[in-house]
Amino acid sequence: MVAATELRKALPTRHRVVLVERESSSVFAPSLLWLMTGSRPAEQISRPMTRLEKNGVEVVRGEIERIDPGKREIVVSGRTLTGDYLIVALGAELAPEAVSQAVRQMVEAKGIAYHPEHQIQEVAGSGPRLKCMNGAGASFDLLAYVPAHRAPKVVRESGLVGASGWVSVDRHTLETQYDGVYALGDVVAIPLKLGKPLPKAGVFAHAEADVVARNIVRSITGKGKPASFDGAGGCFIETGDGKAGLGKGNFYAEPVPEVKIHPPGRHWHFAKVLFEKRWLKRWF
Repeated sequence: MVAATELRKALPTRHRVVLVERESSSVFAPSLLWLMTGSRPAEQISRPMTRLEKNGVEVVRGEIERIDPGKREIVVSGRTLTGDYLIVALGAELAPEAVSQAVRQMVEAKGIAYHPEHQIQEVAGSGPRLKCMNGAGASFDLLAYVPAHRAPKVVRESGLVGASGWVSVDRHTLETQYDGVYALGDVVAIPLKLGKPLPKAGVFAHAEADVVARNIVRSITGKGKPASFDGAGGCFIETGDGKAGLGKGNFYAEPVPEVKIHPPGRHWHFAKVLFEKRWLKRWF
């Protein structure tokens, strides 16, 4: 969505910008925590995709059935679309990342126990109760669980996916092995020096989309300077009671990412509220 909007703003009107989306609305994911706790109704954090059409972006609703990166061609609900450039951003699973000591302290300060290396085996209906692979278990009143994901089937069958199980791209330009084909967001795997992949987060997808859009515009018009994704990003860490922390840094730093955790405060919570309002207003 970000890439499509930026391309439409920068390119002459003779160039078509087509966005394929299976959902009728876009949800501002950072606010899902507030939705879960009742602080936001669903309609407050979502916007209809059709609003993008007022800016000249062609929105095609449907499920992508096939991707041919060599031809830059896709099939959407039986309809074939071919372009000069193709951006694949269909999502993927979240990569497991170690929780830093600072984040762990925030969690445990709220009376929440942290149990690393506990893989859930099943959820028993009686109780209800969690059963883990290591034999441990726990009862619960509310379960917020992120199950395992994988690259969408249509991406896995396209020839774009490498040995990692995700799409391999140039870490700075997000170009794939196919000319004119880019991939970004959760569907890609960008290895870091410490042996783990770049975390799958919206802040990175947004920055990547901006880089891809700028480089496509430059390729078409010959204007502007080359853009490069530098691995910088951050996110708010909600701690409740109207407070939030902030983790921010350079994830491309070597030998390990350089990330600073800012302690919880009301100003960070208000900063996230402002970010939510500005984001929804800017893109819709």
